[in-house]
Amino acid sequence: MTSHDQNHQDPAGLVIESIALREQELQAMLDQARAEADLILSEARTQADQLLKTAGKELLRLAEQRKNEMAKDSADLREQRISQARQEADNLKQKSQIRRQQAVEAVVQRVLPEEQ
Repeated sequence: MTSHDQNHQDPAGLVIESIALREQELQAMLDQARAEADLILSEARTQADQLLKTAGKELLRLAEQRKNEMAKDSADLREQRISQARQEADNLKQKSQIRRQQAVEAVVQRVLPEEQ
């Protein structure tokens, strides 16, 4: 073909060439969009992993905190029960001493009756 013929291609050839060029442009845009999507997906996965790690650490921290609170509550309750038991024991000891004293007095009165 002469240069004159190349400058005046038939309309079908121009359409095909235009379509091919447009196809290349669209393929480049598609490749770029895929690359951007891959990057966004990678960043999203990284953020999700970080959120899961953070949530896991927070969950462990809260579980440990709750465990400590429960242990403290248990220790406080145990101390309260021990205190109550000691108080009851002291009360029983006092009652026992009073009754013992009354018993001794009753025995003494029977053994050594007072003269009336």
